[in-house]
Amino acid sequence: GKMGWRQGSFLGTTLSKNAAEHAPPTLEVKDADRMVLTIHDCDILNFSIEKEPVVEVLLMRPVGGDKPDRSLMSGRNPCVVQLTIETRDTTTYFACTVHERWTIPRTLLMEETPSQFLPNRERRLLAEWLAKRCIRAAFPTAFDQRWRPRMTGWLKLLRNHSEWMQGVYLRLNTLDELSADKPYTSHIDATLLSRSRKRSEAERTGAASEIKLKTMSRHSGVSSKKKYCVVESRYWARKRSAVRCRCALTA
Repeated sequence: GKMGWRQGSFLGTTLSKNAAEHAPPTLEVKDADRMVLTIHDCDILNFSIEKEPVVEVLLMRPVGGDKPDRSLMSGRNPCVVQLTIETRDTTTYFACTVHERWTIPRTLLMEETPSQFLPNRERRLLAEWLAKRCIRAAFPTAFDQRWRPRMTGWLKLLRNHSEWMQGVYLRLNTLDELSADKPYTSHIDATLLSRSRKRSEAERTGAASEIKLKTMSRHSGVSSKKKYCVVESRYWARKRSAVRCRCALTA
């Protein structure tokens, strides 16, 4: 549109104040907070106000410190995500909570133009993170109860390698609730960014084999004595964008 609004647009100072008046009464909006549009471009630019009367804004709160919380980057946490906004002089980290969003009348966007835009990578990440609230996987309670006691070990291992790990994906042989005497078989894929310096260094030094998910299993207390065993651990595929490592476990 003529005003330049699209998904990932930041609201300016005046519009942010007006948008804050529509926020839930229990939500405190501070002066340092930013607001960003989250809905699709087509909804923002729809010709009919009757069809699309409102737009959604998400609150972004600045995070102190020189480094972000890696556990909240790349959409890993379904409730909170941290985004990196870089300018020529500074790098600022913002935290977004999934419940700190609301709608405002779309006509308010006629008051001023966007003050800034999210970088494309961060914009796409934010949209995918919000979508995960509806489409993320759900696993059987019985399976969840089996691995949860060792969750701390897994999280520690993942945090240690979070700089080069893009994602971890799990697939079960069944989504049924199994009795304690019946095991689940799971395949775990980890994708490693191909442009990551750490991944390249690991391959050159021969540490890639140690990075395999067999290491994850060992470090998180997984063993055949506790109804867990490593069935397979190998590089499953290589692509330009990522290297995928696969591990199969039974629990």
